[in-house]
Amino acid sequence: MTKVDGQDYSGKINYLRMHFVKGKVYFILDLAGGSDANDYPLVVLKNRLKNGNPTWTWGGTD
Repeated sequence: MTKVDGQDYSGKINYLRMHFVKGKVYFILDLAGGSDANDYPLVVLKNRLKNGNPTWTWGGTD
């Protein structure tokens, strides 16, 4: 995302990326642009497939 309603977006951005490699699909949740309420980076706590869909659990500090 680079623009919202035609205006440059300057907020924090996280990405879900998908790559195809030799007949396999890889999903990547990129939390590099995100931080918690204390400005610490977000951390992926769990990743798995649920009913064929990728799911992630992430967290930060309180």
